[in-house]
Amino acid sequence: MKLRPTFWYVLAVLALSVWGAFRTQAEIFSHLIYLGILLILSSFLMGVVAVRGYEVRRSSREARKEYGQVFEERFEVENTFPFVRMWLEVMDGSTLAGGSGARVLSWVGRKELRNYSAYTLLLERGNVVLGPTILHSGDLFGLIAFQKVIPHKKHLITLPYLVELDTFPYPPGLLPGGKAQRFRSLDLTPHASGVREYVPGDALKRIHWPSSAKQNKLIVKEFEQNPQASVWVLLDADQVVHSKLPYQSPNPKVDQFWLWKHRDEVKLPPKSFEYGVSIAASICKYFLRGGQEVGLTCAERKLQILSAEHGDRQLGKVMEMLAFVRPEGNMPLRAVVEAQIPHIARGSVVVLVTTSATEDLTECVEQILWRDLRPVVVMVDVVSFGGVVKADNTQAILAGIRGRNVPAVLVQNGDELKIALELGFERSYAREWGPSYEVQKTK
Repeated sequence: MKLRPTFWYVLAVLALSVWGAFRTQAEIFSHLIYLGILLILSSFLMGVVAVRGYEVRRSSREARKEYGQVFEERFEVENTFPFVRMWLEVMDGSTLAGGSGARVLSWVGRKELRNYSAYTLLLERGNVVLGPTILHSGDLFGLIAFQKVIPHKKHLITLPYLVELDTFPYPPGLLPGGKAQRFRSLDLTPHASGVREYVPGDALKRIHWPSSAKQNKLIVKEFEQNPQASVWVLLDADQVVHSKLPYQSPNPKVDQFWLWKHRDEVKLPPKSFEYGVSIAASICKYFLRGGQEVGLTCAERKLQILSAEHGDRQLGKVMEMLAFVRPEGNMPLRAVVEAQIPHIARGSVVVLVTTSATEDLTECVEQILWRDLRPVVVMVDVVSFGGVVKADNTQAILAGIRGRNVPAVLVQNGDELKIALELGFERSYAREWGPSYEVQKTK
């Protein structure tokens, strides 16, 4: 309950009327006293009823949306009382930036159902609670306002911003089809390598029934890992190496009739880690779309490792993992590389996404090469995001990495990621290595 300024005016008139009735015994003051008491009591009763008897339902078609897309949510407000309501304000108490679910409804009829849709352009990655919904209304005279909070437990996950890459480099010496990996796998894979006799503990789904029928005993299938070399993306989340510029999230109005237009208007915030997350997500999608196994490693508050798999299910895992990561790690990229590369099969591609313009990055590349892996470096220029590094250190580190015949590209604040990742590598090839490197193109 909230008392409005009008209430205090009426209360002041009531107090003066009581004082005047005691002093003059005039009949008009008695009428004012009765009128003031009746006005306050009727306002209180109308205010209590004003927010009761409503049923509010919120629904949305999707629980996950990509950064830069338009989220649509439908509100349904039903008056269950058998009389007309004058006005009701519906407020959205969720943390969704730029949420447009607030409405003012007037003259809601008895047993009437009102519905409307709210459209919000998603400009913040992570998890958002869709609620609570707050109903605000009051009495006819504007003396008292009441609120009712309706809890809501649904969530919306905003996935990272993605760009559709058409090309991405494959280091020299690695065929587009991948390097064969002849390792046994304990998991079921699409690649069966042979059969053997059943031993206690084997899953029934591994039994090869035709062979079992021929030999009159249980025979199980053996599997091996994907014959194509896997791709691992290592995202640097060390809080020391990331930076950001002052930024105020815009609150654009969404034109519900032309929702498709807003995709081209989306820009990433000037934060180096947001660029890194989007780059990592786009690279993972590119290779998964090509049918390869992709793994992801990120050292946030703890080391998070997503095992290499292929398919749309893996893409969903990658996007969900990247939706929640924050630049709050205390583990440098060098430690992440040392912890992860011993577990990566030889011949695999290792993509480093980092802002670290130090000699540690060069040492990481050397360790990857020594393990017979194929490194690719995507460096986000921290200087363009307000960070500080040694003079010309970024270009010197990049030149040293490229001198080892390792593809490397620099992405700066404000760059279009698709252009920076595709043309950046191609220009480096043409300028320094010529045709010795190949850029894989998806069909």
